[in-house]
Amino acid sequence: MRSLFWEEARLKVRTVYKRITLNWITIFFFVLSVLYCFGQGIVESFSYTLDTEYHGILSGITKTAGIPFTNITYLTGFKGTLGHLDLRMCSDIPYGKSPQPCVNIFNSSDYNEVSTSLPQSRVIANLNGGVSVEVHRDEVSSQIDGVTLILRNGTNVFINDHCAQILVQPRENIRTSRSEDITIIALQFWLLIISVIAIVFSSVPHLIAVLFTRFMISGGMFYRIWRTEYRQNVFDELVAKAGTPCSLDILSSYSRTRMMYEIINVSLGGSGFLILALVSIQLIKVYNTQSVRRIGAPKRILRMHKFFLAILACMQMELITLIVSLGLWIDIVMNTAIGGLILNRVLYQLGYISTAILLVPWIILGWKSIRGEKRKMMNLFIAVDFVLIAIWSITFYSQSYRWTFVQWPFMGAFSVASFVLLTISIILGVTCRLNFGKGLAEYLNAEDALARVRFAPEVFTHDSEADEKASPQGIIAITKPKAQYDQTRRTSSTSEFFPALRFSSRPQSWNPTVMGHL
Repeated sequence: MRSLFWEEARLKVRTVYKRITLNWITIFFFVLSVLYCFGQGIVESFSYTLDTEYHGILSGITKTAGIPFTNITYLTGFKGTLGHLDLRMCSDIPYGKSPQPCVNIFNSSDYNEVSTSLPQSRVIANLNGGVSVEVHRDEVSSQIDGVTLILRNGTNVFINDHCAQILVQPRENIRTSRSEDITIIALQFWLLIISVIAIVFSSVPHLIAVLFTRFMISGGMFYRIWRTEYRQNVFDELVAKAGTPCSLDILSSYSRTRMMYEIINVSLGGSGFLILALVSIQLIKVYNTQSVRRIGAPKRILRMHKFFLAILACMQMELITLIVSLGLWIDIVMNTAIGGLILNRVLYQLGYISTAILLVPWIILGWKSIRGEKRKMMNLFIAVDFVLIAIWSITFYSQSYRWTFVQWPFMGAFSVASFVLLTISIILGVTCRLNFGKGLAEYLNAEDALARVRFAPEVFTHDSEADEKASPQGIIAITKPKAQYDQTRRTSSTSEFFPALRFSSRPQSWNPTVMGHL
């Protein structure tokens, strides 16, 4: 029994290897996927380490200074225009509240005129190696009036209470960047797994999901370059500018290092998307040529098959966008001040848990119902889709969620993509449901069975006129097999063909189906 297990495992590994090394396109695609996975993963891990270090320092300052964890900041003014920034500290979400639960802690226009006459700001060139944070007390009253940073070289830097309040804003920004780093690292390894599945099973939907995800990551990289530069300008205005409550250049080193990582990531992500897109297009052409042609499908079957592939691709893309947006929001709810401001928090948590539980069964329902043209299962798939949309719609009712959606475009982009894909899945699901009984299932089953016995695509032909005159029940006329067979396998008698066509024979060894509909 054990030897049989290892023999089957060895056969599976060998088959996967053969699929990956099938031709130069599959080899090139696999090698690129591995290189970009580890390349971008390593760069993002550096970014994550940097964000974690500075977030820890800023958290230590604000916590030691006694800033309540439940406070959040609200930056207003002319967006993108420096010199007109207004920073507020809020104890609740400021949307829809009158009066707003906020107090003004900084207005850059108050310091624009006086900054030129003041001495240069203090500069902390590098915080590598960490710092220690201690409470600072007034020498006369012994009251806490700030914190003291003790650098590695023994230098002490005083930060007053007002400055500590302002530092909450960069702390929040760096925390969101850290969450993005973790997400992108996880996405790289998910993309590698999906890329291997796409090659092994000749799956067009998985290839489309890979391209879609890389497109979103690449777009996010370009946005993060602009955002890093903009944030540094804001940090300079709030913290580093002479005459401000801080007058302390503490984040310049962070921004420079962060920008360097972002440029590397854009180079890798942009080139990776373009190259992999070109290679994927070639693979999609090959897989589409193979797909549903082993017994020769007519045009109307190919048209229905495109809807089948489209909904499978939507489900693959929905899987990652929903998981990412859900994971980011749960992180906000569980680990930030916003989570404590949510009304009916338990109700929303039940919604998140329900979404996570329904997601995988929803995908399985979609695949099986369309693949086997099972009407009741398809109705259940569409119903679950409506439930998922309803849960997300209720989530948008939360002021905390809408606030995070606006303030954090990274999460907002994945949330919008998830909602759109759910809607498209309903439309495609209804379209596929209307095509049930028109012959697609018979062709897919025949294709699957013939692939298992390794028939060449040219074994069967079809009569176009007979196809167009197919019965309403979807029975398609299949003509006599051609004389030529795959010369790489032994010649089989006619009696061997029919068990496969009855879909009752089991393959003797595991062999990925050469199909684009997995």
